[in-house]
Amino acid sequence: MRQDLTVSRSVIINRSQDKVWYALANLAIIQEYLFGSATNLKWEDGNEIIFHGKYNGHKYLDLRIVFENILDKKVSYNYFTETTEFENKTENHSIIIYNLLSCGDKETKLTWTHKGYIDEERHKYSSDKMETFLHQIKKIIEG
Repeated sequence: MRQDLTVSRSVIINRSQDKVWYALANLAIIQEYLFGSATNLKWEDGNEIIFHGKYNGHKYLDLRIVFENILDKKVSYNYFTETTEFENKTENHSIIIYNLLSCGDKETKLTWTHKGYIDEERHKYSSDKMETFLHQIKKIIEG
């Protein structure tokens, strides 16, 4: 795992911070923006999260543990996917961080950061797709 590889992008969403947070934690909305992933999500420190589904015809099971949750502002969790050749141990986990910053009554800046990639190819893929991904989230949240 290359812990030195990071992608971080931001988007302004025309909704209040609490509405953006709600959308990021809503199981039906997560399934919509995370490629059909089903989850048992609870943004609570130490909680294990499981995402599973099919992507590009392949089944996946992704395991995560929340290690920081600041209501309506920030959540971070580790990330491990069983689709890699790596063993499920801490040094092989990525870190995902959602940061929300209010930009007024009805605007919120969402910053999505992913630290740690298997290789430069997956890092580049994520880097190339992150902006599209965030704009999809924006579109879903804004309706």
